[in-house]
Amino acid sequence: MRTATKRTAGIVAALAAAGLLTAGCGDNSPSVGEMTASAKSGMATGMSKAESMGGSAMNGDESSGGSEQFKSPDGEDVTVRGDTLAKYKDAGGTDGDLGAPIGSPTSGPGGGTCQEFVGGIICDSDATDAQIVWGEIRSAWEGDGGMSSTLGYPTADEKKDGNKYSQTFQHGSIDWSGGAPVFHRN
Repeated sequence: MRTATKRTAGIVAALAAAGLLTAGCGDNSPSVGEMTASAKSGMATGMSKAESMGGSAMNGDESSGGSEQFKSPDGEDVTVRGDTLAKYKDAGGTDGDLGAPIGSPTSGPGGGTCQEFVGGIICDSDATDAQIVWGEIRSAWEGDGGMSSTLGYPTADEKKDGNKYSQTFQHGSIDWSGGAPVFHRN
């Protein structure tokens, strides 16, 4: 199970439990085993939210097709789905550093996709989880062929250590610290 899926499932479970506890508080509390309409509604809402994030509340499979529409900077509706949607939300959605989506996902080799946002891209493939690529590392990776480069898809988000930025890919990494990017190929 992917990390974002586990996080989503945990949040949904916590919300459902909180709804049950809240519904059971007060002088007119139902007996144990009896569930109020408000608690049922809260659980349904939590399950529905998990499903809209790309998965089922029962199995947590985010790649099963959850999607949401967002407005692009030019006012067009753009759909973000599945693992890309989960990653986008984890990064703050439209209020985060990625900003609004610009267009639909672009397909690449090996069943992968990359979707562009104002501040970067999110790439996902059958072999990797969804990862953000941006800034100078994105420019270097795309200049090397992007999804079709010998580096392949990103396997982790960019890391910062002092003034050095690094990102790993399926077949190597890219480092950048203010000068020309440095490629390390496996």
